[in-house]
Amino acid sequence: WQRLYRYHGLQVPHYEGLEEHVFRTLVRMYEAFEEDRPLIPPGQLCQVRYEDLVRDPVAVMQRIYTELDLGDFELARPAIEAYAARSRHYQVNRHELTPQQRAKIAQRWHFYFQRYGYLP
Repeated sequence: WQRLYRYHGLQVPHYEGLEEHVFRTLVRMYEAFEEDRPLIPPGQLCQVRYEDLVRDPVAVMQRIYTELDLGDFELARPAIEAYAARSRHYQVNRHELTPQQRAKIAQRWHFYFQRYGYLP
């Protein structure tokens, strides 16, 4: 968040309250999503774990096509495979968290980790 604010903000960033804002925003976002989730018609939502997408992007995209009934995946397969091949060496940002930060995240977002299968 700090990097995002620093590079894309329109003013000099001040980080007071940023951590609390991030914690509360995720909670509000997922509470609203879970409340409205029943309103999403069947076949209109496909959830994807980031780790699965990174591990096997073509298979995950095929599942998305199937679950959302997007048509013949085989027509899209060559472009998706080419993109996956070009992107396979992409290096994600690494964020080092202190043990205190990890504990606070685990405590504040426990509901999310439990709901989406990220508990150890």
